[in-house]
Amino acid sequence: MPAFKTFTLTVAALLAFAANSILCRLALKDGSMDAMSFALIRVLSAALVLLLLLYWRGVSYSRGQRSWWGSVYLTVYLLGFSLSYVILTTANGALLLFGSVQLTMLVVALGRGEKLHSVQLIGAGLALLGFVWLLWPGLDQPQPMAALQMVVAGVGWGLYTLTGQGSTDALADTRNHFMRAVVLMGIATLVIQMPVVISSYAVFLAILSGVLASAGGYVLWYLVLTRLTTITAAVSQLTVPLLVALLSVVIVQEPLSWRFAVAAVGILAGLGLVMLRSK
Repeated sequence: MPAFKTFTLTVAALLAFAANSILCRLALKDGSMDAMSFALIRVLSAALVLLLLLYWRGVSYSRGQRSWWGSVYLTVYLLGFSLSYVILTTANGALLLFGSVQLTMLVVALGRGEKLHSVQLIGAGLALLGFVWLLWPGLDQPQPMAALQMVVAGVGWGLYTLTGQGSTDALADTRNHFMRAVVLMGIATLVIQMPVVISSYAVFLAILSGVLASAGGYVLWYLVLTRLTTITAAVSQLTVPLLVALLSVVIVQEPLSWRFAVAAVGILAGLGLVMLRSK
């Protein structure tokens, strides 16, 4: 794959990841749709696209991971993501999400016995200070419960990412996880009883989130991952909260606060130090 094509597809994948935050916030911020319906429509539309795509390629459902754990983690992410964006601003949500994802993977790595260099310890401490600053009580502080829900979503996404480390067929595994997540989301919708609010506008946004930003974004990402180093792939994902912040000003018309700016510098710079010093 030519370098320019790799760069173009990488940017497209990162924009798709950023679009998930934008689309979810647009659908939920004014009450056009309830959080559970958005999450269910999103995962259902993504699963159908992945199912049709791999059916067209002749890949049967029997291929892919059999474990349900990946689907459980994916469902935790979907629930926390949607529930938190009812209240959280788009930029704050993205920063909490991607920061929590990377910190979760860091904690798991430490639990597996991996050692951190001094620079990585400084980076991890800087990222934690960024989180503390963002969540410290004050005028611009994110609503605590919504912030916690997004952190839980980040933990779910981090664990879901780690389940794919041993994957031999990433697309087939993703299809299977999404299809099982449809079942789990359906059960969660029945358990977490919430007034159903649906509008054609919000349904359209949820389908876009599932088809383009979720299924489409993951397909693009898998296409370019084989052309990127691990560090390049990891660091490039740190640009997503910044993309979300810029897009939220233009599309969602949410102003950025000084609290977010300072926290973003701490969290993203700290995580960048951790990744760049990794082998």
